[in-house]
Amino acid sequence: MRKIEFEVPENLLADFAAEIADRNLANSIIGATDDKKVVIEIRYERDDADLVDELEDLFEELNEE
Repeated sequence: MRKIEFEVPENLLADFAAEIADRNLANSIIGATDDKKVVIEIRYERDDADLVDELEDLFEELNEE
């Protein structure tokens, strides 16, 4: 099992959570940063690596808006 963490700003949390759910990826909120970002851990198998790559790209796009 592989893992990746995302530090998600509060204003992006709902959109990002919906994208995680759409991809049926196992996830947990594992904490928060000092600058009030929510730390989300995604657990996935090698077969789901493409889904995680998509999620990483989307996260970058959301952060740029």
